[in-house]
Amino acid sequence: MKKFLSILLAVVCALSIFVVPGQAAEPSPVFSAEVKEAAQRDIVSQEFLDGLQAYNRPITRGEFARLALNFVSALYDFGRPGPDFYDMYFTYHTDPNGTLYRLKDYHNWPDGVQVAEVWNYTLRYEYLPFKDVKSDSESDAMIRAARLIGLVKGRKNGCYDPNSSISREEAAVMLGRIIHIYGPETEKPVDVLPYTDAEDIGEWALPYVKILCGSGVMNGKGDGGFYPRDSYTVEQSIATFNRMFPALYQKTTPLCGLEVSFEQEYQNLSVEENTAYYKQLLGKYGIICYTESSPMHPEDRSLLLLKVSEKGGTKGCKAGNIPYPLVPSDFRWDADAERLYFVDDRPEGLLRYYLDATTMELVLLSEA
Repeated sequence: MKKFLSILLAVVCALSIFVVPGQAAEPSPVFSAEVKEAAQRDIVSQEFLDGLQAYNRPITRGEFARLALNFVSALYDFGRPGPDFYDMYFTYHTDPNGTLYRLKDYHNWPDGVQVAEVWNYTLRYEYLPFKDVKSDSESDAMIRAARLIGLVKGRKNGCYDPNSSISREEAAVMLGRIIHIYGPETEKPVDVLPYTDAEDIGEWALPYVKILCGSGVMNGKGDGGFYPRDSYTVEQSIATFNRMFPALYQKTTPLCGLEVSFEQEYQNLSVEENTAYYKQLLGKYGIICYTESSPMHPEDRSLLLLKVSEKGGTKGCKAGNIPYPLVPSDFRWDADAERLYFVDDRPEGLLRYYLDATTMELVLLSEA
């Protein structure tokens, strides 16, 4: 009994080395740079990273679907998946078979009934392809959006099984499917896999593993094996998506063209409670500067700057700590630095700002 207790105590002490209360999780050194770059590219959201207890644990099928959706939204320069992304994607992109999406195939409300953010509403309440993914939460809607886009599929029993871990060969199939949808010309499958356990890879996964091996996106382990049944980790998944990004980003064509998406965004802002002070097309993107009232306190207004990409995506920047009234003016675009300079004319003096269009950060240059 004493020997058992001694062993148990040793195990607890060993585990305590790895679990430190209040200490933020960090990726393994080999993946650290790729995880950081993936966050900068909006492939993975900061919210996702903040919720991690460990990077080297197996990723779940639900997490992988959400990460895949985040990756696709980043291909079109959206800061994250959401109502704007769903509306643009399902309006202008085709399904995996090359057919345009028809809202009436998924949206069941009768004609004449107005629903705000209709694609987002449909994904939350009406499109239910999996028996075990049925809540109206954002995370479940993202899994269903990944299914509708064609990034993931379910089990044969009609479930998705979102909480189970994903194997390396399952990950290869999902990643290969994404390459096939968004950059089929980049596929360079190898004829013969170099892995010592290649015969253990399922026939259903073999073509996709060959594609990923040829592209260098997903490799085997250090001893020469692929280990198809092993779990795929969170940090491996993020790094793999990051490696896929440059080639597929170059190949993705705009959803509808810059002028169309820019005008649509501007029209969305041209309502009574919003005021647009600046709008300009600036090469591969456009910038809109506007003020927006608070739904709860209409007398309070915020200054927002919106970047509209030629690929259809939008990223926003909200100025904080600026008291009302807001009167931005004297806009000047610096093309070399990709900065938009402007001032806010206040009774006590001018506040001078610039927007860094590459990072979408607002910088205060001088206070009144």
